[in-house]
Amino acid sequence: MLKRFYELRNEIADFMQIKDKPLSELKDPKWICDLAFLVDLTGYLNDLNLKLKTRTWNRIENGTESGVGIKTENTIASKSSMGLGSKSRVHSELDQDH
Repeated sequence: MLKRFYELRNEIADFMQIKDKPLSELKDPKWICDLAFLVDLTGYLNDLNLKLKTRTWNRIENGTESGVGIKTENTIASKSSMGLGSKSRVHSELDQDH
C-alpha cells in the first residue's frame, strides 16, 4: 500500500490540488526521500518476514521445530541476501528523477 502511494504521489498531489486541499509534503524533496526510505524499508521487512515464515513452516513440516525457538543464524537474513549493501530500489528511481 505504501509503495503504491509512492508510485501515485504525483497523481495524488494533482487530485488534492483539484479538490482545493493541496499537500505540500508531496512537493517537498526531503519528505519524498523519507517516504522512499520507508517504502524500501517496508519492502525489505516484508521480504524478511516471508523468508522467516517459509523457514519456520519448513522446519515444522519436517518435524525439526523444537518449539523453543529457531537458531538466530537461520532466521536473520544477511545484508547481501536482502540487498542492503546496494542502492535501494526507490532511491535508484529518485536518482533518475533528478
